[in-house]
Order: sequence, then structure tokens, then C-alpha cells
Amino acid sequence: MPHPVIIDLNSLARRAIAASALEDLRTGAKPAGGIYGTLSMLLNILNQPDISADYIVACMDDGIPPWRLEALPEYKAHREDKRRMLTPEQQESVYTQLEDIRQLLPLLGVRVLRYEDREADDVVAAACRVFIGRGAVGPGSAPLVISGDRDLYQVMNYGQGVRVWDLGKKTAMTPAATKEVFGVPVQCWILYKALQGDASDNITGVPGIGEKTAAALIEAVSDLYTENTGGGMYTMLTPSEQLRQMLNIVEDAPASARKKYMNALLEQRQHLHTVLKAIDLTASFGPVGRFTESLLAPTPEIVVKDFLRYCRDLSFASVITDPKKWTRPYLTAEKFRASRPYDLPF
Repeated sequence: MPHPVIIDLNSLARRAIAASALEDLRTGAKPAGGIYGTLSMLLNILNQPDISADYIVACMDDGIPPWRLEALPEYKAHREDKRRMLTPEQQESVYTQLEDIRQLLPLLGVRVLRYEDREADDVVAAACRVFIGRGAVGPGSAPLVISGDRDLYQVMNYGQGVRVWDLGKKTAMTPAATKEVFGVPVQCWILYKALQGDASDNITGVPGIGEKTAAALIEAVSDLYTENTGGGMYTMLTPSEQLRQMLNIVEDAPASARKKYMNALLEQRQHLHTVLKAIDLTASFGPVGRFTESLLAPTPEIVVKDFLRYCRDLSFASVITDPKKWTRPYLTAEKFRASRPYDLPF
């Protein structure tokens, strides 16, 4: 069945730009490898047999929510240091390619969204919730998120059938696949990430706890993500509630039996609660009223001639010689959209 596809464009495009940087430098031409790489990766994903896009949305960074920086002042601070290591020409290359990608995708009917003081994953998560609220739920119908940022695995909790195409693993991850690969249920994914920290975002975890130890801790507390509320009914625990339950179990263990990382876990409790709040995307975007209007407004018209002209200017010979191949998934999505308007009430 047709389903929405939501792209973390910063994650995908920056990956493509980094992969092509040496080749762009070697040729000495206008840097465009990242643009071609972005188109190529999207083409490959959209052509997968179990993917049938209707609405395609690409989300970009436009700052960091102030409350997130207030909670974690060092959040992503190291990235600015890395940026300073680039030459002005390299910085310009990244900026211009991101801008070209932002202008090129709407010619294929892709809506590109970014909001002030929001990161791309905040926008992705909000879009995912809106589509689910409009009826895109269940196997084959729920949104597919494309990203290399595994923080976004948490969106699989939003509704049945939501998947995340992991750019690193080059496959669509499901709750079952996540449990098999990482040993962690997606209901505990946010806690799993907080325990080990995230070097790419400059978030420190608990000393002594890495992926395996975090997974083992969660596995040891089998009912960590549900609580019996009586009469055989269960309710989902929030990440903070999950952490409190884990801390209670660790505290109840004899001090002599605790390992070093368990004592560190108890010492880091306040930091962990702060991290959980910072990386939980459930409500990080804020009110979605105006956002919903933008998301579900009429999609950009596909203009194949302008797309090909843009590609010709960038010397993308393979696109020019086989335009049907490069535009087919987007034209197919346009047909699907006509039969499934998410802007109408269900």
C-alpha cells in the first residue's frame, strides 16, 4: 500500500556530501557529488520492492531548540569545532550543495520543510505523528522514515507499522529487527541511547555502560516498559519512568553485589533524566497546528523539464540520458497521492 516517506535530509545529504568530497576535490569542478549522491540514494531507496511512497517530505535543520541547549549546554558543541577545521572553500561547498538539494527536490514533488530553532529530527518526528493522526497507520500504510540518525528509531513507537530506513545498514528497520540486532525493544530505545550516551551529539553516557551493557540492563528488567495498572491492563511507561524503575532495582541490590557501572548509574541519575528529556522527540517540536497546515498543503508540482535542466547544468549525464529512471518513483508517488489525500478528515 502507498505510505508517506519522511526524509531526514540533513542526515542523508551530509552523508552524500562527505562521501563525494575527495572526488569533487580531484576533479576541480563545481562541487556537486553530494547532490548526485543524494538523488542516487533516494532513487535506490524509493525503488525498493516494499516501499510505495505517496507523500514524500524532506526535513532540514534550522537551529537547535533553546530548551535543549539550556538542558545540555555542550550539545553538539564539538561540531562547531569540526566546522572551523574546514577551509572556507569546504564550508561553502557544503552550504551550496545543501541549498542546491533544497531547491532541486521540490521539482520532483518533494516538500522540503524546516522550522526555526528545530533540528531535522524534531521535524521528522512531528511529521510522522501528523501522518499517523491522519490515518497512515498499520503495516504497509504507516510512514517510512529515512535517516542515518538512530535517535529516530524511537518513532517506531508512534504507531503500528512505522519503519526507519537506516542509511548505515541500508535496510528498513522494524521493531522486530531492532530487537534482533540491538537486543532492545523499541519501547526502551530512548533509555538505551541515554545510558550509553552519543558521541556524535556530544552527549555523555554512564561511565562503563556501552551498547552491550545498556542492552543487558534493559533485558534484565523484563517489564521495564509496561506497568500492570490492575485487571490485567498495562500502560506504557515514559522513558523517565523506565529509568526510575531501573534505578529502584539497582538500589535494592546489595551494595557489595553492585558493579562499578551500577554505582555510576545511581550517581548519574539526574544527568540521565535531563538527557532523556532532551532526546525524546515525542513533543520536542511543540504545537503542530500550523505545521500540519504546511505539511499537508498541496505538494509542489513535478516539473521534469526544470529538473533535467538543473541536472544538465550540474553535468549529471546519467540523469539526462535516462530521465524516466530518475523521475519514475516521484511520478508514481504523485499518482498515489491523488487517491489518498491526508488533508481530508478520516
